[in-house]
Amino acid sequence: MTVMTVSITLHRGYLGPAGRQLHYRRAGTGSPLVLLHQTPESSAVYLSVFPALAAEHDVIAFDTPGYGQSDRPDPPFTTIPEFAERLMEGIDALGVDRFALAGHLTGAVIATEIAAAHPERVSALVLSEPFNWFTERRRESHLELHQYYPYDPTGRHLLDAWNRYRPALDLGFTPEEVQFHTLNLLIVNAPCERYGHMGWEGAAPDAMTRYPFWERAAQIQAPTLVLHGAESGLVRAHQRCLDTIPASEGRVVPGVTALHFAKLPRGLPQDAPEQFASLVLDFLKRQS
Repeated sequence: MTVMTVSITLHRGYLGPAGRQLHYRRAGTGSPLVLLHQTPESSAVYLSVFPALAAEHDVIAFDTPGYGQSDRPDPPFTTIPEFAERLMEGIDALGVDRFALAGHLTGAVIATEIAAAHPERVSALVLSEPFNWFTERRRESHLELHQYYPYDPTGRHLLDAWNRYRPALDLGFTPEEVQFHTLNLLIVNAPCERYGHMGWEGAAPDAMTRYPFWERAAQIQAPTLVLHGAESGLVRAHQRCLDTIPASEGRVVPGVTALHFAKLPRGLPQDAPEQFASLVLDFLKRQS
């Protein structure tokens, strides 16, 4: 499928009262398509696919509560349904009734819950790198990956955050790309007793590693496209996703990973944006 892009006017805004505000990016016209991002990023990770997706859809990308420019929940969320319902508040505030939904990594888990809890609202679902994180070993992997860098008057915490992603430079990523991920990390770099040494960065991973993914995935009613990168360690869940989600189909995309050696939380939307947009648009077109 050839992807058409359009010149877009990207709107940004906030929804909800103080303390519960959600930040979003929006562009395009047509049937609504909601995008959910990975941890610890923001809706900005979808900027490269906006022009293609907005050519056919009203595209709305939210910052997950507590990430990007969205407010941190008070009290801190402890479950995926809490994240899902706060995002549904934002969707309702925009006057959107029925919508297609796409999520990547953490966003795929939250999208699973939205689709399972609100089958009458979700017309079609795209899960990019969905995975069941609800095991002790997988929780340990998140406890190792996410951490709060304590503030230091010398600025050492800034260097620590940069050094987390610095190995990506050796893999061919540009300094601008590493800076982008580092800034997203620094936005959520704050202490939070509820999430222990992970700080606020660990909010969504903490909930995700307690979420009964397979149980909820089995309750999805929307037609679903499951995407995994062929080089992703999460691809081992691909067939089980197809076996579990009733009306699903899947694609394993060659040459794409989900987490790079440098721990960059990337994947199909950023590593192969044109291919991601093509797969999503083709799938949604077939559902309409």
